[in-house]
Amino acid sequence: MNYADSKFNTISLPNARVKIYPDGTQELLVCSKGIFNPEGIESSSRKAATVPECNEDTHTEQSALNERSIRRAQKAIKDYILCNDFTHFVTITINPQQLDRADWGAIIKPLNKWLDNRVQRKGLKYVLVPELHSDGKSIHLHGVVNGDALRLVDSGTVKVDGLKKPIKMSTYKRNHNGKPFHTVYNVSDWKYGFTTAIPLYGSRAAVAAYVGKYLEKDLQKIGGRIYLHSSNLEKPKVEYYHAAFDDIEVNAFNFNNVNIWWKYQLIEPKSDTTV
Repeated sequence: MNYADSKFNTISLPNARVKIYPDGTQELLVCSKGIFNPEGIESSSRKAATVPECNEDTHTEQSALNERSIRRAQKAIKDYILCNDFTHFVTITINPQQLDRADWGAIIKPLNKWLDNRVQRKGLKYVLVPELHSDGKSIHLHGVVNGDALRLVDSGTVKVDGLKKPIKMSTYKRNHNGKPFHTVYNVSDWKYGFTTAIPLYGSRAAVAAYVGKYLEKDLQKIGGRIYLHSSNLEKPKVEYYHAAFDDIEVNAFNFNNVNIWWKYQLIEPKSDTTV
């Protein structure tokens, strides 16, 4: 699909960006002004333009900044999930008898060592989101991985569609036999707490939305991080153009206090790729 009048040139910044994903999905974003910098250096106009939709009468400035960070993180996570062959959704918890699970500084060092070892030796790919338990202090992580890079063992439990928590296989056979289920595994080489790993199912886009929702539970960063990811992840192909804004017939959006309009369109292939 040809979106543009001409490709990027050095005279002015392009106003259109197309992300192209491995399954053929294309994401088009067209702005009323040229704000995209293919060299990766954000202009002051672009920084201003990324202020999220919010009513300043009801939202504080800090809340707006937090929401902007969350939105950027959700977009990045979506790109990673659409472009990489993740196979399992993992939950990693911390045993308080081994590490202070309320102290990110105490957690991140052994966590990074464990992750880096598997990236280098096994080709682990991961995106992980740290989250606080209901007590508001203890930290655990959710995310996606390629399961063949970890030591997974059958936990003896299954995740049944419609149930929040895994159940024993004996309970499944007794009360839920015939319903779709997914085997729950444990990551046996994580020595600092309890883990689960459940095979991914459904579309990649649905998985990305599911992981992204964990970012909305708490707008504060944990240890200064919104999410963690390995450095070996693929990203979508990105192209920049000069496009005729008025000729693009998709919905337009305006961000408060920013004199820039955006038009967004997602073009999906006929059949969605599943994980």
